Amino acid sequence: MKKGTVTKLLPLIDSEGVSLVARGMMKSTQTNQGFLQAFYKNQTDSKATKNQTWLERRQDFINRHYRKGRKLWKPNGNPTRLHLALVAWGYSPEPQKLKEFIKREGLKNRAVKPFVYLD
Repeated sequence: MKKGTVTKLLPLIDSEGVSLVARGMMKSTQTNQGFLQAFYKNQTDSKATKNQTWLERRQDFINRHYRKGRKLWKPNGNPTRLHLALVAWGYSPEPQKLKEFIKREGLKNRAVKPFVYLD
């Protein structure tokens, strides 16, 4: 997923209180930063932990939380908390529908606030 897509959805992710650790808003017990910090710094190939890269860690998150058939959209057409959590890990099973949502809602790119635990 492109950074711009994630960035446009950050206000919605913020309002739902989703993925505080992945966004670097809460300190992780296993890594020194959140996934989005590595994502925005183009460091997803670097080590997240002693045994995992950020991309491997991301895939583990997706495998644990997403199964085909899980609800990704609320009845009002907004992404569910699960879908927003996946977006916070740079992934959407329905990227085209997500782009249509962003366009329909008029979501714009914005400056990304500095992360709390950014080095």
